[in-house]
Amino acid sequence: MDLVGLDLMLGITKSLQKNLPNNDPYQKLDASVQLLQDMVKNNKKGKAKFYHKTDEGRQVYNLQSKKYQEPVTPSDEAIDAAKSKGLHSVLEMNSKGGRYLWDVLSVTLRYSASLIPEIANNIIPIDTAMKLGFNWRRGPFEMIDNMGNPRISGPIWFAEGLKEEGRYVPEILLQAAKKHAFYKEEGNVRYQIDNSGNYQAIEIPKNSWKLADITRGKTPIIKNNAARLWDIGDGIACLELTTKMDIIDNETFDLVEQAIDKVKSEFKGLVIGGDDRNFSAGLNLKKIIKWCDDENWDAIEDILK
Repeated sequence: MDLVGLDLMLGITKSLQKNLPNNDPYQKLDASVQLLQDMVKNNKKGKAKFYHKTDEGRQVYNLQSKKYQEPVTPSDEAIDAAKSKGLHSVLEMNSKGGRYLWDVLSVTLRYSASLIPEIANNIIPIDTAMKLGFNWRRGPFEMIDNMGNPRISGPIWFAEGLKEEGRYVPEILLQAAKKHAFYKEEGNVRYQIDNSGNYQAIEIPKNSWKLADITRGKTPIIKNNAARLWDIGDGIACLELTTKMDIIDNETFDLVEQAIDKVKSEFKGLVIGGDDRNFSAGLNLKKIIKWCDDENWDAIEDILK
C-alpha cells in the first residue's frame, strides 16, 4: 500500500465502495477506510506511509498510538516456517500467525475466485493485475496452486478448508479442484483452467513475453549453479542469472566467459535478463567478507578484475 500511495488507495477504496453493489464483500472495509483517512489527514504533505525511514533507521506506524515507532518483529512459528516450508505448512499452523494468514488469505483469494466470470472471462487478467498493480509476487490463483503439497493439491486443500467453515466455494475453484490446479505445463505450453473445467493454452503476447514463456520445455545451451544461456530465437541469446537475488560471484563470471565465445560464433547478439524481481543485487558480499576474514586478497583481486 505504501508503494501505491495511501492517498491513492483511499481514493480507489472509496470509488469501489461507491460503485459496487451493497452486498459486495468490499463494502465491509469501513474500518480500513477510516484508518487511511486518519493517516492521510495527519500527514498533510502527502507522505502518509505505514513504514518510513528516518536518520535513526526504519520506523512503522503504530495502529493504537497512531505514532511511528521502531519495528518489533513478532515471534511466531508460522514466521519461521514461512522461511523454510511451503505456504500450505504455514496456513495449517495453529498459531496466531498461522490463523491470521488463513483469515486474510482465505477471504482475499475466495473473493478473487468469486469474481469470475463477472469481471474477467478467465483467471489470467486477475493474476496479472495483482502482480503488476500491487507488486504481488504471485496472483491469487497462482497462490492457491501454491498451497498444495505432495499429498494434496492447492485447489482441493483450499476448497475443503472453506467447506469445513461452512463458507461458499466459488465455481471456478470447484473446477480447479477436480483437475488439481488452475495452471499446468506440458512441454513448452502453459495452460489455464476455464469456467467449464477444461484447460486452455495460454497465448504468449507477441511483445510482452517473459523469459519463462520462451524457454519453457527447452534446455539451456550452457549452464552452471549461477547462470544459464538460452537461445531465444532470431539469432539472439539470453544470459539469465539464477542465484538468489541474482547476485554475482565466480561462477557467474565463468559462465559469462563461456557465453561470450558461444555468442560470437553462433549468434547475432546477446541480452542479459530474466523474470526475477531484481535484475541483480550485485556482488556476493558474504563471499567477499569471508575472503576478508581469511585474508584471501588474491580471490578479491580476481573477482574485481
